[in-house]
Amino acid sequence: MAQHLLVVDDNDQITNLLRQYLQAQGYAVDVAGDGVEALKRIADRLPDLILLDVMMPRMDGFEFMQELRRQHAVPVIFLTARLDEVDLLTGFGYGADDYLTKPFSMSELAARVRAVLRRTQDARSRDEVVRSGDIEVDRSRFEVRVKSRLVNLTRTEFSLLEALVDAGGRVLSRPQLLEYMFGDAPGMADGFERTVDAHVKNLRAKLAREADGQVFVETVYGVGYRLREGGGS
Repeated sequence: MAQHLLVVDDNDQITNLLRQYLQAQGYAVDVAGDGVEALKRIADRLPDLILLDVMMPRMDGFEFMQELRRQHAVPVIFLTARLDEVDLLTGFGYGADDYLTKPFSMSELAARVRAVLRRTQDARSRDEVVRSGDIEVDRSRFEVRVKSRLVNLTRTEFSLLEALVDAGGRVLSRPQLLEYMFGDAPGMADGFERTVDAHVKNLRAKLAREADGQVFVETVYGVGYRLREGGGS
């Protein structure tokens, strides 16, 4: 069965173009003109991935994400034309698994879609729980607990933490973490290291909030990041 994508954008020309291209890539594609319509579509059928514009009438992409994350952990790729929106997406944890700035090439879009879907499928295929100190990662349920408290992470943050836990205290460079988070999406290894830093910042804050301020992710300056031995201090 074809994987199901939902494209949410108020520009009919863009939604029609994306639908035609992605259908030619073998996906089943639905479209919605704004967040309100998108929520109705999701109530009828939960997609495997959502491509989401930011600026839309009635309910914009940020408002839609707040509603979506109350019930579902569907991966989302934001589509944005403004650099200040990129700062919001990376800096304030709106739940984006990835983002593309307009204009973008169709080949880059297809690569990002494949990377996010593959990452989701890989996590589902490993039905196991891994632990590092006070941190527990349940791959099959996409759940993370710290000191038995549930932590609400985006899929990208989940993948980042999963990589650090699997590394067993070894330092992972930013390019290594980008590869783990976004796979073979073109361009991610060049100029996107600040994306890793932003996700690490969000991950640290969320873990610390549930663990009385403990710091779990350590910066090794000039090299990358690692999980602190014993799971935090």
